[in-house]
Amino acid sequence: MMGLTPKDIAKRARAIENLAYVVSANTAGIDKIPYLEATCDGLSKIIDFHGRVLVEAGPGESAVAYADINISALRRERNKAQQNNFLSRMRMELYADTYARKDFYPANNLVDSEPSREHFRAQQAAVIVRLRDLGVIEPES
Repeated sequence: MMGLTPKDIAKRARAIENLAYVVSANTAGIDKIPYLEATCDGLSKIIDFHGRVLVEAGPGESAVAYADINISALRRERNKAQQNNFLSRMRMELYADTYARKDFYPANNLVDSEPSREHFRAQQAAVIVRLRDLGVIEPES
């Protein structure tokens, strides 16, 4: 088994924080881009609201993952007053101004571009500049 990647940790954390199932479908069969073949194939997963991976597909284009999603158990958990009910303890107003903005990452940025590492790096660099300009993140010291 591989170690947890930052994406794996983030998916589990989002499931716990939001008391929600996370269904993470990976891509399959990407071609005509400058990445290694099968870079993104397989490893789709379903994570429960406690951050437990219920199922994970193996690598490959035709792998599937499926699991029961217990909505009744989810509703019970969301209605408990407990330490791990992060959803009921979040100070949403602290993030309202930031999340109300819709101009961080440009929509439809591949309409006139080919997907490439250079394209995605340039997009990410531009978003970082916007985040700094808007005061969401501080410049390096």
